[in-house]
Amino acid sequence: MANKPSDPAPERLLFGFADVAQMLDVPESWLKREVTARRIPFRRLGRTVRFSQQDIDAIVEASAFTPAAQPQGLFPPRRLGD
Repeated sequence: MANKPSDPAPERLLFGFADVAQMLDVPESWLKREVTARRIPFRRLGRTVRFSQQDIDAIVEASAFTPAAQPQGLFPPRRLGD
């Protein structure tokens, strides 16, 4: 069944390297290295690598950084005038 002009555009299921690199503001070469090393989730359709929205969300979530609390006593606060 064909889409009517008033139908909303279908949601995109898969994205290529260029699309994802632009979304994440990273070089395509970084994405390709991470895929080759299997450090990020991706889909393979034959020889073609694609990313689902869930893959992209997982890449972003895995890159989250939570700073550790500074251990007490290692770097005591400096007093003004010392």
